[in-house]
Amino acid sequence: MRPVLSPMRLPKARTLTEALTAPADGPGGELVPAVAVRLTEALGRLENQLPGGDRLRVDEYLLATAVEDPRAGPPPSEPFRWSARTARRSIGIAAVRACHHGLHRTPAEAVAGVLEQLVEDSRGEAGRGGSLGRWLAGLPTGARAAVQAEAVTWATRLHVSLDWGALPHGTVVGGRDQWWDCPWARRIGLRGRAEVRTWTADGTGGPGTGRRPALFCLRPGMPGPTSRTELALPALVSSLVVPAGALPARVVGWWPSCGRAVVLEVDGEVLARAAASVVAAVTGHLDGRSVREAAVSR
Repeated sequence: MRPVLSPMRLPKARTLTEALTAPADGPGGELVPAVAVRLTEALGRLENQLPGGDRLRVDEYLLATAVEDPRAGPPPSEPFRWSARTARRSIGIAAVRACHHGLHRTPAEAVAGVLEQLVEDSRGEAGRGGSLGRWLAGLPTGARAAVQAEAVTWATRLHVSLDWGALPHGTVVGGRDQWWDCPWARRIGLRGRAEVRTWTADGTGGPGTGRRPALFCLRPGMPGPTSRTELALPALVSSLVVPAGALPARVVGWWPSCGRAVVLEVDGEVLARAAASVVAAVTGHLDGRSVREAAVSR
């Protein structure tokens, strides 16, 4: 992992874009098959400890809580509910994508357009029970304004983070999260989430110096002890989902609240550590669940 980028280097968008798209060093795909085999075998053994019918989603939150308290695991999950906080990323991603394609000039205009479209869609066949549009349509004016404000803030942070005109053709804003269901443990799934998926610049020649995927992640708060593992997860999932594809060259994490960025260069060793962290997180979650269930039964 490169050192944290200097917060004093400006303009920040150009700095982050250069770090994200710099030519990749080293061959892609190194050690991926071995990592996948070890991870599959380990999760296959752990799945037997999951209660029947339960599924376990391994995401950044699970990895972070496992490192902080391996035996506690995350608190019992609650049914998902839309709120200004849970809706801001979905709305913000759509808004930044609209700006990226030239449909709107500013995130504020784009968010307003996205909200209007979501509500309109909810009145027709596109609206589903529990959908974001249906939820927005049922909100009073003041509550919808609060959602809009949260989404504008989130979208603006992403919009000003990168020099969009300097990103290569094929850059994707948002897109579906990548999921990998373990072949030997179908009830354990890994989720890889990135706000922007793009490509590095071509190298100067030689093996492994061509274009490779690069991921950009917008993160809340500030970097912590689990940041390296959290950034490695989407790269690991990407390499598992497309095992014959090019290994992501790097993941750039950006914490706009504190103006800090971390660049994680991806290779076989990074993927191996990420896979080991996934196994440790699942093990800690299952152990913690057993402890909590034993305490409740007393």
